Amino acid sequence: MNDASARLDARADALLDTTSSLLRGLVELRHKHRLTQAEVAERMGVSQPAVAKFERYDANPTQTTIQRYAMAVGARIKVEIIDDCEDEQVSPDRISQVVNMNALGTWSRAREVSTMSYSTEYQVTRV
Repeated sequence: MNDASARLDARADALLDTTSSLLRGLVELRHKHRLTQAEVAERMGVSQPAVAKFERYDANPTQTTIQRYAMAVGARIKVEIIDDCEDEQVSPDRISQVVNMNALGTWSRAREVSTMSYSTEYQVTRV
């Protein structure tokens, strides 16, 4: 594997870690505020099973669902976009392969993460 390909793999892993940390942080905040899934569901206008599905290790929620959950638990989300594209010569096929492998790998990596504590690097601010 060349350097550009290794950087691409590292970028994919970092994106996965960021998403996992975001979801864990939101669930942690629900626990901190002693909110039940049913209470969050009521605030979101969805069913309790929908909230349970959001909190599963293999969840793949939309941005809108993440925002609604954050509002329901009293959180703001701060996003930082980092330009991580150097003058790399990685083929479009390799990028596609990493993107697809990362999407499929989400489930197995998330299982590892789901057993960890809910500590997070995100700063969550009560609204």
